[in-house]
Amino acid sequence: ELETMQQHLNEFNIYQPSVDAIYQTVEMLPGMFYAFDELLAATDVTRVGWAALVGEKNGKLSYDLIDGQSLQRYPAYHALWMYAHLPVDRVSVDLRNDNLGTMAGADSHRAGMIVYNKGDKEEKINVTLKNLPFAKGDLDVYLVD
Repeated sequence: ELETMQQHLNEFNIYQPSVDAIYQTVEMLPGMFYAFDELLAATDVTRVGWAALVGEKNGKLSYDLIDGQSLQRYPAYHALWMYAHLPVDRVSVDLRNDNLGTMAGADSHRAGMIVYNKGDKEEKINVTLKNLPFAKGDLDVYLVD
């Protein structure tokens, strides 16, 4: 019976004491993608709910994914959107650069990859897609900046 039990992790978010100001900036993204990798490695966890408060800032920081007044989407929203749109079947990627993290997936009709900078300096890369399980397709590139 334990083999069929599901383990859900609710109200998950990354908390970094004394750096709360990153929650509405791109500085949030490396921590989020690191958390995604760690959670994916925890194979006994079957579902994770990302905690995001809904509220007005009133001059203070809030942990919203979308601003309640302007409807501006913050980088954390985009990170969750990108990850949610990756194909489920994960594939490995090696960019040979320790400053860059990657997440990728492919299925019979599409492929997706997230590349994020974990370092302090700008990085340039060339990406070659090969051994995809389909003949051709369109390429969309999204930048969270």
